[in-house]
Amino acid sequence: DSPHSACIAFVLDISEEKKALASLQESEERFRFMADAAPAMIWMSDQAGQIVYLNKTWTDFTGVALADAKGFD
Repeated sequence: DSPHSACIAFVLDISEEKKALASLQESEERFRFMADAAPAMIWMSDQAGQIVYLNKTWTDFTGVALADAKGFD
């Protein structure tokens, strides 16, 4: 009986996923910049109708911050 050791290794290339995530984040930043600069109230809700985004014009006009409005429908 001799002790055996084993090593299993694998390499996973996640460069495409990282590129996709960076692209998505950049797109979201561009949207928020555009939406916050718009002279109109803009909001987004999820599939359940819950508020997930309010632009600056909306929060300035209503005085309600996104953190306070999240979950409203």
